[in-house]
Amino acid sequence: MRYDKTTQGTKTILRYVEDGGDRNGQLAAIFADTGINRMALYQDDDATNGTDLGTLQLNHLFTTATAVQYTDCRVAPLQVTKTVTADTGLTAPTKDANNKDLTFTFKFTLPESQKGYEAHVFDANGNAVGDSFTLMNGDTHSIKAGETIRVYGLKKGASYSVSELTTKREASNGDVLASIVNTVTGSAEESVLPAGFSLVSRKVGGEEQSGTGNTIEGKIVALVDGEIPASNKLEFTNKYSASPVKLDAQNSLSAKKVLEGRDWADGDSFTVQLTPKDGAPMPDGAESAMATVELTKNTPKATFGDITYTKPGTYAYTISEDIPGSNARADGISYSAAVYTATVKVDDNRAGALVVTSVNVERVRDDAGKPATAEIADKVATFTNRYDTHESKIIIHAQKILTDNAGTFPLSQNAFDFTLEGVGGLVDVNAAFNPDTVDANVTAPMPEGTEDNTATVGNNADGTVTWPAISYTAKADAGRAYVYKFAEKLPEKPDRVAGMTYDGSVYYAVVRNAKNGAGILTSIEYYKVAEDGSVRQLDNKATPSFTNKYSVEPTSVALQGQKAVSGRDWNQGESYTFNLAAAADDASTTGLSKTTKQAVKDGAVAIGTNQAVASAPESGRVASFAFGAEAAPTVTFNRAGDRCGDRSGQVGQPHGQAARVERDLRQRRRVRCGQGHNR
Repeated sequence: MRYDKTTQGTKTILRYVEDGGDRNGQLAAIFADTGINRMALYQDDDATNGTDLGTLQLNHLFTTATAVQYTDCRVAPLQVTKTVTADTGLTAPTKDANNKDLTFTFKFTLPESQKGYEAHVFDANGNAVGDSFTLMNGDTHSIKAGETIRVYGLKKGASYSVSELTTKREASNGDVLASIVNTVTGSAEESVLPAGFSLVSRKVGGEEQSGTGNTIEGKIVALVDGEIPASNKLEFTNKYSASPVKLDAQNSLSAKKVLEGRDWADGDSFTVQLTPKDGAPMPDGAESAMATVELTKNTPKATFGDITYTKPGTYAYTISEDIPGSNARADGISYSAAVYTATVKVDDNRAGALVVTSVNVERVRDDAGKPATAEIADKVATFTNRYDTHESKIIIHAQKILTDNAGTFPLSQNAFDFTLEGVGGLVDVNAAFNPDTVDANVTAPMPEGTEDNTATVGNNADGTVTWPAISYTAKADAGRAYVYKFAEKLPEKPDRVAGMTYDGSVYYAVVRNAKNGAGILTSIEYYKVAEDGSVRQLDNKATPSFTNKYSVEPTSVALQGQKAVSGRDWNQGESYTFNLAAAADDASTTGLSKTTKQAVKDGAVAIGTNQAVASAPESGRVASFAFGAEAAPTVTFNRAGDRCGDRSGQVGQPHGQAARVERDLRQRRRVRCGQGHNR
């Protein structure tokens, strides 16, 4: 306890002073901190400080102590709150590169006062931060995201103006030297906000202010029921953004072709493809979900082009050679089955810019298609093709396609298995293919790793399926044709994924090794078995494919809510109407809202009942309302995801309430709705 605002020791003495003393008859002003304050009374040993009471027994006055809890019950008539948001995929930083708190500065224009106005900062939970301070007209003060400045002592009707300082010109107002420097250097309009932040919203009582600018002006409105009214609550919102980054030429993803066995010919051309994983950004000009480069005699090395990243994250790609289909091979060339994975890490520098922090390229399969992991130091995916008229290597390959109708089962490495078995051979290398005429006594060469005449492989992350290369030589195989059968290995029924429709297609590969002088000329043909058992040859450039579909049963929900009034009872016949729609897709909404609107457009979400009415209840002040019912649900979800709707009342409900529905179609269903209140 103390007489003045200066913090004292734990034994500050409250001394009685007679008229004519320091206070000259005025009552003492006693100051205390909020919390538990202890006041103890001690007898003064020096009798000259007051009236000597002699032998009067006063022990009962001085043998006790009093502890008083002080709570600050004042209501500030003006408060200013700093709110921070961030672009989709970003998190607004709270500290700079030197680990210092990021702050935002406000200037207060208040009525002139010799004493000024007491103010205090509070955090998002309403807890006081630091000590109170005095604001004079024209003063500035800085706060962090989520904090609020409360200003005390302003009278009803007093005019105020609060501005967030956003430029050097504004920040130097009143500082002549700084203003001159800004003018000379042309930096007056440069931002003084933390890097990456911009002022995007000014609200009074939750209502957006019209026009542009960084100032809110108004007059103090009287307290309502002892509480600060909405019109005295100011909110300034800043959004954090980070500029995109491009993968530069030095680190760009590239491929290289090495041709062994002969020199490059003018007509040689090989295609290498880049496939993204999980929707990773692709080079400019990429068609669909694949980018390609052509490697030729003049350009044996090429890059896939610039890739722009707009969000931080780790992005993965697969790089592989496009192996031609039936009869589309360059004479004597064995293609590469090598597979590379490229990983690009993009970070937010917490100062308004994205940066590429690392690019790693790793080989996961060698040119023969065998697993062989190695990190590539120069980050160039190299594919070696071999020309040999006496030995040829053929890679039997296919493509795995997964149609994910639920949005919860993306294709991943080795998600499905595929088997290749040797069937036999043809009596004539040029004979037409018919499964019934295959000679099973002919042993077909098989890939490395074959067991019991069957080679099993899993799909790559990009969906390609490649068995290790099969080698054929002029001495052993010239004039022979070999037949192989391959299909997806379907799991036993108890082990199958619920909701997965598997592709039971069966293909044949016919490898023909025609004599070519002293060497061989090897080619491959693909055939698909039709439903009637007949076989149909694929087009020359076609690749055998297996398409699985993953689907789930739709689920539905009837959204509900409550409408409450406070301060009075419902009036007879009073009602409130609520509308439900996917949250608006504009610049101020989150990525979640944008996802919902797009989901409705794509049919992943269907909104049935979009209006509900809350009518006066028979008793109490709370009325329930529902959008639809179990028999006619509000929303049907055809794919998994987090969806957000905007539920707003037409009468007596000035602000929309978020009705957020979370869906995991395979596991759970949850609904959360807000409450509406009226006074």
